Amino acid sequence: PGDEALLALAREVTNGLTDEDATALLRSFRQWLALPKLARLLQRSGWPAGSEVAHEVPFLAREGDTIVEGYIDRLVLTRTEGRVTSAALIDFKTDAVSSRTEVEERRTHYKPQVDAYRRAVCRMYGLELVDVQAWLVFLEAGAVVEVPWKSDEA
Repeated sequence: PGDEALLALAREVTNGLTDEDATALLRSFRQWLALPKLARLLQRSGWPAGSEVAHEVPFLAREGDTIVEGYIDRLVLTRTEGRVTSAALIDFKTDAVSSRTEVEERRTHYKPQVDAYRRAVCRMYGLELVDVQAWLVFLEAGAVVEVPWKSDEA
């Protein structure tokens, strides 16, 4: 969509967004889309044909004696013969990180959260842990990092 359509959408979904703030947000959005890794995650062409994209996917799961509740920012589901065969979850972060070291520290920090999301997706769609890819997107740093599932953790 063009800038005017995006600005109109931003005004529609936010309360009290000034024109100045909307313009700054649009500028940041365009900069994020210029990042090849992020553009690939956001564009439908970056996924197998027929993949489904959902946003703000709620989940509720039991992890031992704990109930885990959350929202997956972006979930991409790939189906084969009508059955979900793989998934990718993308979680956006606004942490003020600037160095590669800080990004890695934050990836380590968020890994338990991402893994809980991954387990929830597995339960929701009958997948194995290795069938769910995960990425963290640090918007301030313009960094996209994969959060792998280690097979020895399964």
